Amino acid sequence: MLARSLSHDVVDRAVAVSGEAHAPLDGSGVADGSADRRFLRSSALVAALTLFSRLTGFVREVLVAGAFGTTPAASALVLAQTVPNLSRSLASEEVAQGTLVPTLSRMSSADRQREGWRLTWLSGLIATGVLTLLFVAVFGLARQLSAAIAPGLDNEALDQTARLLALLAPIIVFNGALGAGSAYLVSERRFGLVGLSAVFSNVPVLVGLFAVPGISVETVALLLVAGYGLQAAFLGLSSVYTRSRIARRTPTRRLDGERLYRDLKAVALVAPPIVLSLCMANLSGIVDMAFSSLVGSGAPAALDKAFRLVVLPYGVFAVAMGTVALPQLAQAAQTPGEFDVELMRVIRFLAVVLIPTAVVAALLADDLVRLAYERGAFDANSRSLTADALVGLSFALPALGMSLAGTRAWISKRRPWPPAAAACLGLVVNAGLDAALIGPLGIAGIGIATAVAHGCVGLVLMLTASEDARAVGRQLVDLTTRVAGLVSLATVVGLVVSAPLTSIPPGLRHVTAVIVGAAVLLGAASHFGVTDYRILLSTLTRQRRHRE
Repeated sequence: MLARSLSHDVVDRAVAVSGEAHAPLDGSGVADGSADRRFLRSSALVAALTLFSRLTGFVREVLVAGAFGTTPAASALVLAQTVPNLSRSLASEEVAQGTLVPTLSRMSSADRQREGWRLTWLSGLIATGVLTLLFVAVFGLARQLSAAIAPGLDNEALDQTARLLALLAPIIVFNGALGAGSAYLVSERRFGLVGLSAVFSNVPVLVGLFAVPGISVETVALLLVAGYGLQAAFLGLSSVYTRSRIARRTPTRRLDGERLYRDLKAVALVAPPIVLSLCMANLSGIVDMAFSSLVGSGAPAALDKAFRLVVLPYGVFAVAMGTVALPQLAQAAQTPGEFDVELMRVIRFLAVVLIPTAVVAALLADDLVRLAYERGAFDANSRSLTADALVGLSFALPALGMSLAGTRAWISKRRPWPPAAAACLGLVVNAGLDAALIGPLGIAGIGIATAVAHGCVGLVLMLTASEDARAVGRQLVDLTTRVAGLVSLATVVGLVVSAPLTSIPPGLRHVTAVIVGAAVLLGAASHFGVTDYRILLSTLTRQRRHRE
């Protein structure tokens, strides 16, 4: 009963929020404060539920780190997961949303919900069939694939990685249902259910790590598979429930099989470049892992743990805004003059959130790693290696946001080939920079390489997708200058104020620096012409007053 009540509440809230998300911009073509607040309220719902799911995932990683540290077993588990993650390039949630959401949104607005539902499950069925064949191939070639993704491993570590990959291979099959379910829910503006679904993938592992002392890495792998199956079931049932509610309040129309076939064919034609784009991004991650294995046997695990710290704010803020932005950008693309306004809205809020977060993560890398992971098998050496990786990856946080915004911009226009081409170029740049920087900078060089590659890709995509590249370029330069100046001032003041406080513990001194820096950031924002923090705070305040 409690779960059903929560589901009803999440759906109703998602509908209410998403209904506000499509109010028109003012006649000037400039985003007004109310439009910003509507965008933020929609993003806040996704962010809140995503935060919950990310925190459960982070707790999972903390427990895994405590159990295995940065030992060869931990690295084997990380490396074994890269192949199932790469398989998500074929039918992941991001691919399905990019291919299906624009078409499903248009179907919904044209009262073609029945055809949209049929298109959803047909796409999911086809994707599941393809992924089943891929699962068989991965299971049979587990050792060869492990040797290819981790050239620095010895025979014992390679054998363990291959065993874990074979255990994790069933995850591949679940991606068809995961992708189709999430795409349908996003197209119907049920953002909350999509944000909540990831919680279910973490439940079996959390229960196992808490309940089974001395748990083996193989058991963790099996629990990961169970978690993905649970998430797929939740998204499938949520989609069926959503469809039943919509069907009760919409008239039944005759199914046009010929038109449905044309829509399915159009989706199939759009899918390859989106698959290629995400595949290149995942291959870039595999390249990073391969180079990290050359640093040492524990380096892949350290890089993964640092990435988990970075992906927490990225997943909560950037992915939430990107999820809300995709249908809004698709709608704005239909009206001349509105697309750039919506694009800059996404970029502005990503910048003011991700840039300060990246600075804090870089400056407090050692403290964050110590607080998050240093317990059990995760010792001081593991902390030092992971902190180095986190410093490099902190630079990548704003760059990942830029890449996300640029990719969403092109996909919303149903033109996915530019992101695919940019992703291929980004892979080459990332690999070249990994090779150049890992020598002088060690594992930190991998994060910096990722930052440069994603930053360049994101910038090119945003400018080329915009209606007026020169105007957007000027706005980007102005925004970057203002935010960078503001964040620099806040950072310097925070460090200067906290530096004399040598009598208090270092952790408390660093917290003081962050608090002082945040106060300066918010207090001086208006003087730098950065009004977005005021809109953020006023939106959150209104949300809280409304709940009270």
